[in-house]
Amino acid sequence: MPVTNEFLEHVLDILRPLGTIHSRPMMGGHCLSCDNQVFALVDDDTLYFKVSKATKPHFVEAGLPAFAPDKTNPDQTMNYHVAPADVFDDADAVKHWGTLALAAGKKPTTNRKATKPAKQPAKKKPGVRTSTRRPRSS
Repeated sequence: MPVTNEFLEHVLDILRPLGTIHSRPMMGGHCLSCDNQVFALVDDDTLYFKVSKATKPHFVEAGLPAFAPDKTNPDQTMNYHVAPADVFDDADAVKHWGTLALAAGKKPTTNRKATKPAKQPAKKKPGVRTSTRRPRSS
């Protein structure tokens, strides 16, 4: 079942305290982002929050199932879990669960090693140049 406009508008409205939320269609559902960072999706009029290794235990503890894009294969899931029902009527719940989803959506910063200087092209070896041309006659 596709996402209804009414449900999507309602979700965008309740998530407004997190910042400016953008929605874009994605494979029958909608992908939600805040500050160019994907943190949620909507499919079949259900809101799912993104999880990471660090935030997933909060969702599992609360008994919130993972998103299975293929309904015929429920064991194949993605790193999104159903949003708890209280986010639809409790601003504190929106901030709590939304903040966890935003944290999961952040790209990890890596400690980059100092970059190596660009490799210099090999120098040509000096040598005697031979020519196959005949000398000019005057």
